[in-house]
Amino acid sequence: MSGANNIFIVFLLGNTAMMNTEAQKPFLRLEPEQPGYIVGESLTLRCIAEMPTRITGYSFFKDVIPIAINSSSNRLTISSLSLTDAGNYFCTYYIASAGTQTESQYIDLKVFELPPTPTLSVEPQKNVFVVNQSLVIRCQLQRGQSATEISLYKNESIIYEADNFGVLSIANTEKRNSGSYTCQYRTIISGRTVDSRLSNQKTLVVIDLPPTPILRYANNVQSQSGQIEIVCEIQDPSSLIHGYRLYRNGGEILSRRDVNQFVIDYSLKFDGCYSCRSFVDILGEEVLSPKSTEVFLTLDERNSSSFLERDRRSCQVQNSTTDYGLSKQGYKLYGSVLVGKLIVLISILLYFGIYLLVIHIRRKKSETEAIHR
Repeated sequence: MSGANNIFIVFLLGNTAMMNTEAQKPFLRLEPEQPGYIVGESLTLRCIAEMPTRITGYSFFKDVIPIAINSSSNRLTISSLSLTDAGNYFCTYYIASAGTQTESQYIDLKVFELPPTPTLSVEPQKNVFVVNQSLVIRCQLQRGQSATEISLYKNESIIYEADNFGVLSIANTEKRNSGSYTCQYRTIISGRTVDSRLSNQKTLVVIDLPPTPILRYANNVQSQSGQIEIVCEIQDPSSLIHGYRLYRNGGEILSRRDVNQFVIDYSLKFDGCYSCRSFVDILGEEVLSPKSTEVFLTLDERNSSSFLERDRRSCQVQNSTTDYGLSKQGYKLYGSVLVGKLIVLISILLYFGIYLLVIHIRRKKSETEAIHR
């Protein structure tokens, strides 16, 4: 019996040793645990053992290549993941007193790039808008890129008025629409929801249309230097204006910043219909006011009391002929062209009439000669 008992004791000791060896196998854990990781994220690998007090060192391996050997810490932190960090990882620990080293399970670490950054666009393509204009803000994804959600932001706050495709249409702009806009989308990568980077930023400013100015002569109508001074005047002095533009017969001739007075030399080309505009300059974009009422300025009869009113009517008459019909010169040109065409047509008809008459006479003459024979 003693021999049988000895064999049984050896069997039990062997099984106990095998159970202890199996129990001492370390476990590798990823913190935080994800099915896949994104470039730039932080990751900690923790090597867990049941009896850590007996362990003298931990080692970590990637693709069988050691990356940390006999470390006193059971943690390995990668502060910013890159694509090259992807691979198969495992860990081991070492007990000096026993001289044993055991491997953990293998973990396949997957690392992915962030989804492509979206592009924010504004239509029409400008940054400064006038109240009651229309615009469209659109978050554009790369072709073929899927998204579970697209969000627009104004001043870092989500815009709930945008549709599910990341489009915000504004029919009538208001000053409250001014702000900094960005966008972002979500997509599925390796079974997890990932936010893209923020798009480029668009700063929009909505302002009132600059006030319409009035064009008039300066108080000193004529100076001794042979020049004349014209003033582009704003009725509300509190209005923010950065400059003024002067037009003659519809074309711009002068532009000044911060000054509303224009000095023009006397010349034969002085006479004409003059108007002006004010403008503001925001974010490098100019916003022009409507044109002032056109005034016909001439070097003759400048001091007449009814000068401005009479000359305003003169420009209005010219504009009406331009807008709704032909000017006198236009009628003359059109009439001369029409007369020329009529003369050519009459000449052609006369030519063919004479030609037919000659043929008819010749035929009659031939018939008469034939009868006399």
